[in-house]
Formats: sequence, structure tokens, C-alpha cells
Amino acid sequence: MNARMVRTLAGVAAALVVMSGLVAYSPTLYRLFCAATGYGGTVRRAARAPAPAGAPPPAPPL
Repeated sequence: MNARMVRTLAGVAAALVVMSGLVAYSPTLYRLFCAATGYGGTVRRAARAPAPAGAPPPAPPL
């Protein structure tokens, strides 16, 4: 095997190890993400659509 093949094989092996690690720790990473952002793993819906960019804010109710 020449040096180029060894370098390529090492890169592929490293990528495989990183991807396997991400798969193994994805539940933990997701739990940390939810704890940090407050999402809690649920989908939230807005009460109304956001205003278009540059539009003035809505007037308060009287």
C-alpha cells in the first residue's frame, strides 16, 4: 500500500468513527439540546403568523 491509500483509508476510518459516535450519543445530545433551549421535544405552534419583514408592529387592543 502506498502512502496515499493509507491516508485515504485513515480518513475514511476516522469519518466512520465520528459518525458512529454521533449515532451512539444522539439521544444524549438531543436531551442536552432540549434542556438548553427549552423545546422539550415538542412542536410549538404560533398563535398567529409573524408580521412581514419591515412591517410596523401591530397596534395594541383598545
